[in-house]
Amino acid sequence: MSLPGGSRSSEFYWFDKFGALNSTRWFFAGSWWNGAPFASGFDPRKYVISGNVLTLLADATPFALNDGTGVVLNYTSSEIRTWQYYGFGCYSVCMKPSPISGVSSSFYAYAGNYDDPDNRGPFGNP
Repeated sequence: MSLPGGSRSSEFYWFDKFGALNSTRWFFAGSWWNGAPFASGFDPRKYVISGNVLTLLADATPFALNDGTGVVLNYTSSEIRTWQYYGFGCYSVCMKPSPISGVSSSFYAYAGNYDDPDNRGPFGNP
């Protein structure tokens, strides 16, 4: 099965080479943060796709929380997520971690109270 953006999919397998952003599969976290100890807010514009490579950006741009507290974080970064919920299985990612000390370059496969695929929990998906 072919999908937009150079993606391939089957019942048990899919691959995305990021020739362009496949917005039916991916979305960027926007205007929130993951809490302490992370001092960075997520901006959905902090990415670049070039040569079939997705680069998530982070820099020292202050990030003001939009929760009425007046808190301003020291950094702005990016986070990409899938629209689809994926359960048990084998996941693989090819990534180059940041060489900057203190940066958390990571790949998460997480589902719990904070990532409820059906938005039934007390927090749902932002």
